[in-house]
Amino acid sequence: MAAANLPAAFTPGAPPLRHTAPVARTFAAALAAVTLLVALAALLGHTARGDGPAAPAAAGGEDPAAASAAGAPGDAGGAAGDDPPALATCGLPHDPGDFVRAIARPEGGRPYRLHVPAGYGDTPRALVLNFHGYARTAAEQEEYSGLVPLSDREGFVLVTPEGSGSPQGWDIPGIYADIGVDDTAFAAALIDDVAASLCIDPARIFATGMSNGGQMAALLGCAYPGLIAAVAPVAGLAVDACAHPVPLITFQGTDDWNVEPWLVEETFALWGPANGCDPTPREELVTESVLHRWFEGCAGNDAGLYFVLGGGHTWPGAPPGASSGAGATTAEINASELIWAFFAAHPLP
Repeated sequence: MAAANLPAAFTPGAPPLRHTAPVARTFAAALAAVTLLVALAALLGHTARGDGPAAPAAAGGEDPAAASAAGAPGDAGGAAGDDPPALATCGLPHDPGDFVRAIARPEGGRPYRLHVPAGYGDTPRALVLNFHGYARTAAEQEEYSGLVPLSDREGFVLVTPEGSGSPQGWDIPGIYADIGVDDTAFAAALIDDVAASLCIDPARIFATGMSNGGQMAALLGCAYPGLIAAVAPVAGLAVDACAHPVPLITFQGTDDWNVEPWLVEETFALWGPANGCDPTPREELVTESVLHRWFEGCAGNDAGLYFVLGGGHTWPGAPPGASSGAGATTAEINASELIWAFFAAHPLP
């Protein structure tokens, strides 16, 4: 299906996730420069140290404000460019269940929700970061994505952070919600915080998210090469391809009023070649209203897009009654199931 066959007219969202190609290309160039500097610093052994673990809130806590107040800086810990402390913590016990924690950042206490799967032990676990949409919450994203029961079934650790600003979202420099908060550094420090107390496999750290949270997932993959193994933006692929290969699976409704399908199609067309794939994608109608487009020849850095024909600004397969989307939600595919299958097949080499 060519770009011209996708709907071209949309009513404004609140606010819509848009960027112009020149802005995106400028951002991508700047990000490439930053990535190069980080890589050089890492080679010299002088990567900056990030915030360490903060005192966790009470298990099962539901109040992000309380978690933020409880957060306090810990000892200096490794930043994302350093070797993750994961395997050193694999002998430490940890109860399964739901927790609210916070870490101290320059912008204040930053809470996040942690789900430790049933049956957690001393085997290294995958870690999935799950970013909410603009003006949403971590609790809403947990429910909407349906990733908690999948975490218990498949055994991965799930982290769902709270965004920055008011209403809260994710700072995507030059593109969206740009308020001067370094949310990628927060996410990297959060990974360190989790790995300081849980047995996390450093080759299996992944990022997904909805809308502005999908942008955040893609941006994090671009910002931290060698840390994020694969990304899965849902209704939010509005960040250009990275300066290094990052496996990608993404989902987009053709009747999305917040993220224009042409923008996602344009961005996806860049992502495959940037991953070293063949230049022309293939596509197949996999259900009555879901078109799967993918690149081949990617040497493991695969890139795939699911277009939901008539789908809205929604998470495919979301539970009925979930409140974080807008428009029609397909039940013909389940984004969470497809995301996890993709993540499981794409650890870091």
